[in-house]
Amino acid sequence: MAKKPAPRKTKPTKSVSMKDQEQQVMDIPGATLEEQPGPITVVNGRILAEYVKPVFTRDKNDDRFVALEFAVKLTEAHKTILPHKVLDAWRFVDGGGGEGVKDIAIAPQTVRIFLTSDSPSEELIIVGGVIEHAKVDIVEERGKGEAVKFTRYSFRVSNERTKNLINFACWKDGQGVWLECKPTQTSLLG
Repeated sequence: MAKKPAPRKTKPTKSVSMKDQEQQVMDIPGATLEEQPGPITVVNGRILAEYVKPVFTRDKNDDRFVALEFAVKLTEAHKTILPHKVLDAWRFVDGGGGEGVKDIAIAPQTVRIFLTSDSPSEELIIVGGVIEHAKVDIVEERGKGEAVKFTRYSFRVSNERTKNLINFACWKDGQGVWLECKPTQTSLLG
């Protein structure tokens, strides 16, 4: 009787989900892999985030909007890339100031969304996205044995509905994505 061949192991892809990030290491310039603690969370100016869900709304003029909700497990690498107001809220929460800080005011952002950390082109770009429901809070993760507490930054990026934005909103929820967020320049004309 012939022996069954051993199952082959598949090679990992470059896309990293939030669940897989614990197995990765941070990308710190000038540091060797042995010196890099924890998960990869910031690479090439991009932040690893989980796209949680879309939120559909209308304003009083019946204009239609969609907000993409993201969640980020905060690590030391984020201290070089997040807005100052978020960092202040993080320090407050970590210093025993409470369980969280809500409604952090952040200027409109141009958000580029990538599926991998090294992708040359974005999956979606949102210009002038309004940042809503920005908060930093302490979260307890359960289900992997012992409960673990960590600090999370979550927010929504809202913009008028477009075909590309709706397509992304409806089909990419629950995935790990990489974000580049830059303040959008306000109009110089007034």
